[in-house]
Amino acid sequence: MRKKQLLALWLGTSLLLFQSLIAQHAPSLPDAQQSQVEQFLQEIATYQAANNYNEAARYLNKVARIYWDHEDTQQALDYYSQSLGLNQKLGNTHAQLSIYNFMGMIHADRGEAQRSIDMYQKALDIARSTGQRNASLIEALKNMAFSHESLQQYKAAIPHMKEALEIAQEMSNLELMRTCYFSLADLCGKAGMEAESVDYFAKYSDLDKHLFKEGADREKAEAQREVQQIAANKRAVEAELQGATKALGKADSLNQEAQMEIRLLEGEKEIRELKLKEQEILLENERLVRNSLIGGFVLVGLLAFALVLGYLEKRKSNRQLAVEKEKSESLLLNILPKATADELKNQGFATPRHYDLATVMFTDFKGFTQITEQLTPEALIELLDHCFLAMDEIIERHGLEKIKTIGDSYMCAGGIPISNTSNPIDTVKAALEIQAFMAKWTEDQRRNGHPGWELRIGIHSGPLVAGVVGKKKFAYDIWGDTVNTASRMESSGQAGKINISGPTYELVKDHFPCTYRGKVSAKNKGEVDMYFVED
Repeated sequence: MRKKQLLALWLGTSLLLFQSLIAQHAPSLPDAQQSQVEQFLQEIATYQAANNYNEAARYLNKVARIYWDHEDTQQALDYYSQSLGLNQKLGNTHAQLSIYNFMGMIHADRGEAQRSIDMYQKALDIARSTGQRNASLIEALKNMAFSHESLQQYKAAIPHMKEALEIAQEMSNLELMRTCYFSLADLCGKAGMEAESVDYFAKYSDLDKHLFKEGADREKAEAQREVQQIAANKRAVEAELQGATKALGKADSLNQEAQMEIRLLEGEKEIRELKLKEQEILLENERLVRNSLIGGFVLVGLLAFALVLGYLEKRKSNRQLAVEKEKSESLLLNILPKATADELKNQGFATPRHYDLATVMFTDFKGFTQITEQLTPEALIELLDHCFLAMDEIIERHGLEKIKTIGDSYMCAGGIPISNTSNPIDTVKAALEIQAFMAKWTEDQRRNGHPGWELRIGIHSGPLVAGVVGKKKFAYDIWGDTVNTASRMESSGQAGKINISGPTYELVKDHFPCTYRGKVSAKNKGEVDMYFVED
């Protein structure tokens, strides 16, 4: 009890000191993204040392995107430039084209229109060098045109848009042709080329009407088929009626049954004639509506000129909205498992789930109170962060879910949030890898004259319940005797060892050598067998 009180007091003091340090030297990125960037930079150094420039360039792009998302455009440009250099060395033209486009968009966001044009020109040169006249080349040409337009260089923008139109015509892509006609009409109008502006707008209007008419013709043909079917049904009914009438004329007398049949046929005929009339009225109404739409089409076209003036601003706003959405989703995935986060987004709540088989792992550092007395708060937090980040990477590779850290304790579980039967084996594999990491790290620490840390690990398998708690600050957590027993396995273990329960042993004994070490009393479980997993 005394140990826990001292630990709580020390952690509170350390947290205040750490927050003060952050306030004085705040990084340009939030903590989670800063940690991610540092991890990526380590990956980059490793890949470059191994001459794996493809992977190094890929991680440089990831770092650049993080800085771009957080509006540190200079850092984003620097890392994209490094990636560009590696891709040029590799001769990867597709990646170079993408990077030049990204750098062009960043310069546009910074208001550096001429630099944006320079980047788009390089992207355009690469696109042309491939010899393929396709939608990618059209997009590059349109980017160049819009960049010149932002500088009010309308006559410089027009040739790029004309070339985009030529390629769209070669591809017979009517939708792309329509957008090019509209952009050329706008650019020519701004450049004072009124005749050409009118000509392009007329082509745009004709093509738009054609596309509209194609859709309308399909609807009209469908309606005509329905009318023809109704007319055929009408003729069939009339033929039946005529046949019945002739048969009745030849008969000596009409019986009640024949008279009823005539009434039914006549009633059916009247109903079908009414349906046919109703269908003809609907077709007439449709023609009136279509004529009204075509009559007002020119007005819509004129209004479109006004809308295009806000096009660039809208595109930038949409990009920023997408970035903010990506930030929110990334933050949610840092807190909750993906399946649980998706359920929370779609339904507004996450349903607690029962799992018949899951495996819980606890870790704890031996003599942590004595360790804290030998280190400054800053050094302690840095070492804890180093160890916990390594554990995060290891459990992620083995498909486990991190639950939380409490002081120097680390808690994770396998078989959640997606059930599986391999979670006992996966958890033991992760525990062996964690102990191997700690052994090597402790050896390095002691070689450099620093105290080493030893780790106890406890594992137990069984049923549990998992779910989300909280309304404003979400937390994914697990409950049940399985969690309590796993904690007892850790506290009853030894430093540098992996202590597993009897139920876990039965599930993994064919995969790992284990040594029986006795029993421990567990709440609601009685005496539980314990085993050490041998390395």
